[in-house]
Amino acid sequence: MIYTSSPQTYFFKYIYPIMMLIGGTVAYLFLSSSGDEISTNFKNAFGIAFVWSAIFVIQMPFGLKEIEVDEKGIRVKSDSRDKTIPFKNVNSVVKFGLSNPMMVIVKYSTSDGNEKRKLSYMRNSKYQRIMKEDEMTEYLTNQAKANNPNFEESNTFKNLLILFLLGLPFFIGMFYFMTKT
Repeated sequence: MIYTSSPQTYFFKYIYPIMMLIGGTVAYLFLSSSGDEISTNFKNAFGIAFVWSAIFVIQMPFGLKEIEVDEKGIRVKSDSRDKTIPFKNVNSVVKFGLSNPMMVIVKYSTSDGNEKRKLSYMRNSKYQRIMKEDEMTEYLTNQAKANNPNFEESNTFKNLLILFLLGLPFFIGMFYFMTKT
């Protein structure tokens, strides 16, 4: 079976970050035009939330790839040429990574083994299962474990905890300004 990443990859790689950043900036500037205390506090809370989400949105286009996973490995589709990454080169599959918690991050070595790289992909809703990992990520993880003795398991709980702790100052700041409104 051939698994494919989300068909919305193009939208989230090229269009969504620009729309998000322009829309958030315009909204922040619009909120700045009013001078009363309630809207100033709301503007501050919105600004903090906007910065938190912009940290991830700005990184999104760089590593996000459209991929296919089959029995040969991971085929990375690109405009210039397609590249296949064999399962034996996959070092880890990370869910809820710090560079982008919305995507799955695949860390791999180049064919010669000298350089370590990573790519991210969006899960395809076609393969989602209730209360379980999606089929594509599970297949990719199992194949990488079977073919690479140095495969490292990702600790999803640890990743979520670190993400929560890093976001805590932002959420405290938002909560502070929202309680003042």
